[in-house]
Amino acid sequence: MRKIITFLGIRPQETTYLYNGNLYKGRVFAEALRQFETYDQMLVCATEKAHQEVWPILESLNDERIIEVKIEDGKSAEEDWEIFDQIIGHVQNRDTVIFDITHGLRSLPFLIFLFAAYLKTARNVDIAAIYYGALELGNPKDNKPAPVLNLTEFVAMLDWLTATERFNRTGDARDLAKLLKKLRAQLGKQYQSDPQRSEDVGRLGNLAGALTDISHALRLIRPTHAMLKIAGLEERIQKAKPMLDQTPSARPFALLLDSVAQTYRPLAHEAPDHPDQARQVLTIERTMIHWYAEREQWVQAVSLAREWLLSWIMVHLDLNQLNNLDLREKIERVVGAEANEYRNADENNRTFASVFLKAVPQIDKVLSLWLSLTKVRNDIDHAGMRENPEEPKSLIANIQKLIQRLDDLEI
Repeated sequence: MRKIITFLGIRPQETTYLYNGNLYKGRVFAEALRQFETYDQMLVCATEKAHQEVWPILESLNDERIIEVKIEDGKSAEEDWEIFDQIIGHVQNRDTVIFDITHGLRSLPFLIFLFAAYLKTARNVDIAAIYYGALELGNPKDNKPAPVLNLTEFVAMLDWLTATERFNRTGDARDLAKLLKKLRAQLGKQYQSDPQRSEDVGRLGNLAGALTDISHALRLIRPTHAMLKIAGLEERIQKAKPMLDQTPSARPFALLLDSVAQTYRPLAHEAPDHPDQARQVLTIERTMIHWYAEREQWVQAVSLAREWLLSWIMVHLDLNQLNNLDLREKIERVVGAEANEYRNADENNRTFASVFLKAVPQIDKVLSLWLSLTKVRNDIDHAGMRENPEEPKSLIANIQKLIQRLDDLEI
């Protein structure tokens, strides 16, 4: 349903409002609002005093869609929570909501934006508009109407807020990319007859595509792909920046540009497949493991950690084709066999001489770490379908310790 949520003041005043070039009259703004907005229900929030002195104005319209909602005065936090409960109780999942804050007293305008944020997230509500009838900007003596301010574009800040929080917490920029694509579509229509501006708008799409690719690559543990995409990210940011700087509705993202670049920059490499770059790639991948752990992406961290250790062994065997699957499988079988031999050696007097991995430094430490990483990785990948699976809390602690042990290995 399409619902208007409005508030009654206590001093009705005949006012002429200007909206989209048309004039509308009302003793309260809701009376004017109903003339230019479509709705299934208008929920009129009224305190006891507003109910007695102002509600009769709307009641006299005999519109069954207009429903009074009794609210407290909002003189305390407790009363504000009661207002929250009363309003939220009238909104269902996937409703479309229009807020009017013209007569909101005290903290109500601020609370309305919080209500809007909650409804968007918790009930998938579409906030279609937020209106403010600016009585103070009109002047009846000079026949100057009060303009109606449409604050709807600032509702997008709620989406930017959610996307930014997700990015800061997880490093996942897909929600930011979606907002950029939406912005690109809007600006594309606006500048479709201007070739130069259309090209600038297209660069927003290029940046959104890069952020999506990077996020997918990191989520799916594709370090090589992520490194390549991140290496080209700052160029795309610079190309998109002029359009972002010139577009007021893009300011939320423009403020994030440095943060986005800084978050991904340590993971960039322009030639991760080149054998001569194997040691540098190992350094970046170890940074990526910590990057995952800092964002509590434990599955990605431990999966990459085990592959990193195999790559580390290959580098010390002068086998620098780290993405050669056949070679990796052969070395993995050797490491697995050697690790089993190490595990079965005399624990009281464990001196292990590797048969095939003589060139690998710190071999005892490496094989012990391999066994531990494999156990944890298998526990996760098999979804705990085994006897005595590790509890999540201790599993996370174990992963953190294993990552610290990776730092002891010199590249």
